Amino acid sequence: MGHGSKQGSETCLRPCASVVIPKEVPMRYVVTKSKLVDSSYLPDYVKSHQQKLSRIPLDGGIFSAVHTFDVLYEAFQASPAKEPLMSVADIHLYTASTMNGWKPVIFLEEAEVEYELTYIDFGKKEQKSEWYMQLNPNGRIPTIVDRGNDDFVVFESGAILWYLAEKYQKFLPVGEKARSEALQWLMFQMSGIGPMMGQAMYFQRIAAPKGNEDPYAIERYVAESRRLLEVLDKQLAGKAYLMGDDFTIVDIAMYPWARSYPWAKVSVEGLNNLQAWFDLIDSRPATQKALTIPKPFPAFFGKGDEATSEAENASRF
Repeated sequence: MGHGSKQGSETCLRPCASVVIPKEVPMRYVVTKSKLVDSSYLPDYVKSHQQKLSRIPLDGGIFSAVHTFDVLYEAFQASPAKEPLMSVADIHLYTASTMNGWKPVIFLEEAEVEYELTYIDFGKKEQKSEWYMQLNPNGRIPTIVDRGNDDFVVFESGAILWYLAEKYQKFLPVGEKARSEALQWLMFQMSGIGPMMGQAMYFQRIAAPKGNEDPYAIERYVAESRRLLEVLDKQLAGKAYLMGDDFTIVDIAMYPWARSYPWAKVSVEGLNNLQAWFDLIDSRPATQKALTIPKPFPAFFGKGDEATSEAENASRF
């Protein structure tokens, strides 16, 4: 099991019930056939057995595994059609509402790929919990588990986008040189736009409200963010999207960061190509839906109550 814990977990020894129960898995999960399954996805005839499942402690080792399987098997038997307990999507995404966290959501929504999502609560420091760091040793979001590929785990948002693009053969340019160019611009976002705009946001939206205002740092990161947006503006000259006529993972990676220029307090005045690109992606329904998952944060994009949003955001750090 790619995301199971060898320490702090037990494996059921019954031949019919190969079930692993990590001790620190959130209580909203049940486990069946070596898959962590969000109980909200279970069919009605399994939900009817939730009271029994809720009495099974997750840290009970083999006892828990055996009895979890027994209850789920009983639910299966209760289904006249004897259908499988559930259909499990290949991709399980662990994320939160941040610029990096939205990238895989945008891909999956635009690609119309079925996926399951677990919201990682920064306020509870779930990204630093033992079970999550088994998936992502850096303790950051997002992370995916591909159940269709032996529970293969991918972390780092750029790597996730590239993996999904190759898996589903979507949003990647055709041809060796074109793909290399896409990778270069993806790295430009990961090494430039993201870090610089992220620091501009941090020093203005988190450090300053907490009494740690640093004018030099603010000026430095805002100016560098503006310079990088000017690079994007030049790249977009004569193009609909960053790589040409087609929407790609480069646009997916860049958009949540560049479009959050109001939150970074970076001017886009005079960057007409960039603003046209914003308008184009602002009109894509799937992308806009993705920005509400797991929950919206409109202030990042210059909408809603900025002061309240700033206080809420700063409280998470």
